[in-house]
Amino acid sequence: MVVSESVATPITWGAIRPVIVLPAYVMEWPAEQRDLVLRHERAHVERRDWLWQSFAQVVTALMWCHPLVWLAASELRREAELAADDIVMSSGAEAADYAERLIDVARHVKTRAPLAAVAMVRQTVLTSRIKAILDASRDRNRAGGRARIIITLVAVASLGLLAACHNTQVYRIGAGVKAAAS
Repeated sequence: MVVSESVATPITWGAIRPVIVLPAYVMEWPAEQRDLVLRHERAHVERRDWLWQSFAQVVTALMWCHPLVWLAASELRREAELAADDIVMSSGAEAADYAERLIDVARHVKTRAPLAAVAMVRQTVLTSRIKAILDASRDRNRAGGRARIIITLVAVASLGLLAACHNTQVYRIGAGVKAAAS
C-alpha cells in the first residue's frame, strides 16, 4: 500500500506486483473505515481487474472505431466495481458505512482517475453502485462453476456463429463483377 497526495481516489496498479495507492486524506479516517477501502482494492487485485482492464484498453485502441468495443470496455469497468463492492459487502461490511465511504471518496474527486488504473470511484457509475450497495436483496455470491461453464459455452458458440457468417471472399471488378452505374 502506498499513500499519495497525487491521487483523488484509491486505485490499484499493476498485474505482477499490484500496488494499492490511497489518497492522503484516507489516512485521516478511522482504521475500520480505511479497511473498507482496502478490502475493495484487494478485491480488484484478487480478481486481476487491472490486467483485464488493460487488455480491454488494448482491444479498444485496436478497434477504436467500433462502438460496441467502447461499450464493452465501459461495462467491464462498471462490472469490476460492482463485483469488488459485492466482495466487500459479503465480507460483513455495513451497507450504510460502505456507501458513506464511497460518497466521501467521490467528494474528493475533481479530476478523472488515470485510465490505466482501477479506480474506486468513477463519477458515471456512482449512483448505480450506491443503489447496489444498499440493496439488501442483492445476491452477492460469485457465479458458480456451472454458470461459468454455461457463459463460456455461449461465448464460444457466439464466436463460432460470427466466424461462420464472416465472408472472406473478395470481389474484384473484372472477374464477372461489374461496377455499379452511378
